[in-house]
Amino acid sequence: MSPSLAEVEEITWQIFKREFLKQYYPAEFGLQKLGEFENFKQAPDMSVMEYTSRFNDLGTYVPRIMSDETLKMHRFKKGLNSRIQSALAVFKPNSFADLMGAAMSAETDIKRRDEENKNKRPMSSQSTQNGPKFKKPNYSGGSFNGNSGSAGNTEGKWCDTCSQKHVGECYRKTDACFKCGKVGHRIKDCPDNKDKETGAQHAT
Repeated sequence: MSPSLAEVEEITWQIFKREFLKQYYPAEFGLQKLGEFENFKQAPDMSVMEYTSRFNDLGTYVPRIMSDETLKMHRFKKGLNSRIQSALAVFKPNSFADLMGAAMSAETDIKRRDEENKNKRPMSSQSTQNGPKFKKPNYSGGSFNGNSGSAGNTEGKWCDTCSQKHVGECYRKTDACFKCGKVGHRIKDCPDNKDKETGAQHAT
């Protein structure tokens, strides 16, 4: 007896595909696909839509899970990337379609935030544009350049070596004493300091 029209209409493509594979493919093939389904996860370069398509394709070989809405949603969510899973942590879907839609929305929000963070100007770039790159040193030992006077001198031009404004050659560049301008010693060992101390002792 030929099947009725109602019976023919009940045979969907998924049922036909499952029965066809059961008939013409070995059991090892089904076990292999079952393993792929259990280990399937969303790759970093895979969109939610692509993940869903592959998930449904592999789900053909696990009809028991795919026919149970709760098990199906649990396995689908488990395979999503960690950032989307975190976004859906408190979401309670009523159906697989709700879960898939929420995952796509989360994916869009994540991409938008990543793009905004990518376009933000680094703080280091802002500070470079708003002022000098290096903090100006403060020499409190007196003159740091024989031709410029004190460290607070406002004459001359900015020096690339010491980042101070002065005229003449920079003592930092010549490694000279910032007090007397002679090489071979630092401010703390400057003979001028000793001369002052000696003069003060004679005065007392």
